[in-house]
Amino acid sequence: MGTKPKLERVYLNVPFAEKDLVKSLGAKWDSDTGCWYVAAGSDPTPFVHWRPIWPHYADPVVKVLGLPIQCWKCHTATLAVIACQGGDQVAFAHKAVLQVLASQLTHEELADVGAGPLRPRFANTTGQSIWSNGCVDCDALQGGIFLRENFLASISQGQADLPTITFAKVPVDVLRGRSELA
Repeated sequence: MGTKPKLERVYLNVPFAEKDLVKSLGAKWDSDTGCWYVAAGSDPTPFVHWRPIWPHYADPVVKVLGLPIQCWKCHTATLAVIACQGGDQVAFAHKAVLQVLASQLTHEELADVGAGPLRPRFANTTGQSIWSNGCVDCDALQGGIFLRENFLASISQGQADLPTITFAKVPVDVLRGRSELA
């Protein structure tokens, strides 16, 4: 099917206007995925602005929930990272939440539960690169608007028993959409 992301890479969310800067800092272009990346073991300091965001040790641990969907491109069953749950509060996993989760969930861990990788992808609807879900098989972007609508529909119909993918730390400000990432 499609090209799966290479596990030894850390993908960067680089706006087009900043491509020359990250290239000069040593980032490489992956033409298969359409993303800039650095080697997983490289010094993260020059790329902090574009890398996944690591949580603080004091951030709360939340359940990461999935939504079973069918990929629009290859029609494979895949699990989208859809929400975070802390106690009885459930928050949609918008792009900033996905950016934080990407620092904690490897492509392998996600694939083991049937979920695609979290990484930046170009979205035609927004005209920019955003942190997003991908298909477990072909890595095609699984659109945030579509996922949000399906998430809201499942919550409003009382079908909030979404499968737990794993547990992770996410800053409260990010969950509430009040950070500079959101």
